[in-house]
Amino acid sequence: MVSIYTVHYNRLEFLSLQCNQLKKHCKDNYKYIIINNGVDIKTADKISEFCKVNKIQEIVVNQSIRQEYCSHDHIQALDLAYKNYISKDESSIRVVMDNDVIPYKDFSFYNILKEYDIAGFYQHSIAEYSSAIFTVYNKTVNLNGFEINGHFGDSGSGTNSLIKNDIYKITWVDITCPMKEIEGKYVFSQTKEGALEYNPFYWLQFISDCFIHFYRGTGWDNK
Repeated sequence: MVSIYTVHYNRLEFLSLQCNQLKKHCKDNYKYIIINNGVDIKTADKISEFCKVNKIQEIVVNQSIRQEYCSHDHIQALDLAYKNYISKDESSIRVVMDNDVIPYKDFSFYNILKEYDIAGFYQHSIAEYSSAIFTVYNKTVNLNGFEINGHFGDSGSGTNSLIKNDIYKITWVDITCPMKEIEGKYVFSQTKEGALEYNPFYWLQFISDCFIHFYRGTGWDNK
């Protein structure tokens, strides 16, 4: 069994898109768990309704506790999930990924993880770490007492301690960003004829040749 945890904040179109694309392309036996961190009560209610209709497990973040920055809200939601749910989850594989990571072809998390303990989305800031944008853990990884320890704009730096202690074997997932500019417009296709117009607020990345990540897809600056 694979447990997939994802935080949803404000972009409701990503909610159904991610859910449907997982159903279509994930070849594993999985359960999908939504961390409801709705930006406001109205959005949180819509996320809850989606979970109810689609029979999806929901983890609700206390709406009365809000941080100054949206990214800090995200960190708080992940911290809650790690401490109370993910660390206690006994599934063979646990996955934590952002809501703007969308599968577009068939895949298996077992194939992504292979013989490693952690498969991570590499980010470098003040230290190497696997970002919570996309991290896959096998069941041997002890997440008890795991702390996000995030800083402004990021939420995965807690995995730094797991990586640096040399107990676990980590592999970095392949990431490509084949953006190019054609006639003043950013596109991610290789040909002008097949180009999909690029929204300047997004930065499209391909993860493990199976997922598209809409970097800044949640649009925290605009909520």
